[in-house]
Amino acid sequence: MKQRVLILGYGEMGHAMEYLLAARHDVRIWNMGAVVKGNHATLEEAVADAQVILFCLPVNPHDEIARRIAPHVVPDCLCLTIAKGLDEAGRTAAQVFERVFAGKCHYGVMYGPMISEELRAGRHGFADAVLSDAADFAVIHALFLGSTLVCQQASDLHGRSWSVILKNVYAILFGVADELQLGDNLRGHLMVAAIAEL
Repeated sequence: MKQRVLILGYGEMGHAMEYLLAARHDVRIWNMGAVVKGNHATLEEAVADAQVILFCLPVNPHDEIARRIAPHVVPDCLCLTIAKGLDEAGRTAAQVFERVFAGKCHYGVMYGPMISEELRAGRHGFADAVLSDAADFAVIHALFLGSTLVCQQASDLHGRSWSVILKNVYAILFGVADELQLGDNLRGHLMVAAIAEL
């Protein structure tokens, strides 16, 4: 089923999402204060007409933009983010969404190996979707059906949000251990500790 999708942000991942979705859905794009693709004059108009809103932005502007669009989002709209990390207040995108969108619309996060260049080259990407309403996975499935992005449903919205942050910390630790030539025993210990913590 064709859906009206609004992509917020037109950087690498915004382009990748457009590549994945434009052939099967009605895609509109907003970036840097202007509607880039679509017939709407303002962000608020584009939001009011969207069934799915994809935040392809860093986590820092999520709070400002979510608050700006919240009054215009229709109740059955699904707001998704791919943003990893913490904003200046130390919140994950999931925490921002919960605070702004709870009771107004459905929301969720999509995390996994989704390198923009590979997606736009037609290679597969993989995402775990964690949603405020598990029934919305049908929307995700229909959204990416026929694309090279393989989505699976996951649980624990906040745990998943923190795990993608910690994964990047662990990657640095492994790099340091390798550079200092601390050996496989330490690498093994780091791996076990990282998996246990995640």
